[in-house]
Amino acid sequence: MEKTEFVTKDNVHEATNLEKIRSLMANAERLGDDEVVKRCNARLLELSNTIIKFPEIDYNYWKNKHPFYHKIKLKKNDSVSKGLIHAQQGGLIKKQDYQFAKSLVDTIENKINQIDLNECGYEELLTIFDLIQGWGGQQCRPTYYPKKKKLPKGLADPEGLTKGSFEIIKPKRLADPRQFADDYLKIIKLLIDVSGQEYLTEDTVKELEKSLRNLDNVGMPFGSKHFFFWSRFKKQRNILYIYDTRMVAITKILNGKKMSYYSYLMFLSNIEQSLKLDAGVAEQGLFSFSHNFFSNDDPPIFVNLNDTKKDIQVAKTFVKNI
Repeated sequence: MEKTEFVTKDNVHEATNLEKIRSLMANAERLGDDEVVKRCNARLLELSNTIIKFPEIDYNYWKNKHPFYHKIKLKKNDSVSKGLIHAQQGGLIKKQDYQFAKSLVDTIENKINQIDLNECGYEELLTIFDLIQGWGGQQCRPTYYPKKKKLPKGLADPEGLTKGSFEIIKPKRLADPRQFADDYLKIIKLLIDVSGQEYLTEDTVKELEKSLRNLDNVGMPFGSKHFFFWSRFKKQRNILYIYDTRMVAITKILNGKKMSYYSYLMFLSNIEQSLKLDAGVAEQGLFSFSHNFFSNDDPPIFVNLNDTKKDIQVAKTFVKNI
């Protein structure tokens, strides 16, 4: 039952109706009332833990077990190795140059630190893009390989672009890299603007999500990886965390349905504030916990990759809820 029928700047601290709190915040944003926006944002964050209980796991322990950040040698058939093989099709990076996950992440960090977004060349920008895509894993494949599109029966092909009854379509990253880099640059500049604000709002996060529609063959699972690395290594006020297939699946179990990206970011922020964790520990810890115990499916399947007993009872609770 709601404590308040009407939500105002004076009672938002005790309101429970999320829709009305968000409505008040949206109106305050339009009016430029930063103080009311802050109050609404704080209340939404406070409510996130009463509505969505976060898993009681050792986040720091699992963060340190994360397979894709530390000095762990990449294996031939792991997801990052396969991702790098796909990403090198862009012609700017070589898989053989990256034998360890940490060296790949360090390279991404150095290149993001060094780049001037107002002066950069398209190949400099696309090198960062390809490195992040490769780090993201084998599901980056559509960005780098042509696909077949079946032609209507009897359609003539005067330019000889087809193979049999199919048209071969190159992804934009290969067909027009300069334009693709321009599209990417616009998104990264918007990201820098959004992540540099004093606080995130639902509207600005939605705008950022929608911007990915303009980037060929890059959806939210990989787009959020770019959001993360750029906001983290540009040392922005807000870090936009990765919301890929695995994180969607595990948070869906907690929430009962898929979270919006904004709700997901607030959920992670609440974990960090409640447990006094450093920035990034909640996301990396939850990912690593999931990677150890569950397959990358929706819903996930229990696997216990390293046969560990650490937090296994919590993991089994997840399985019961599937």
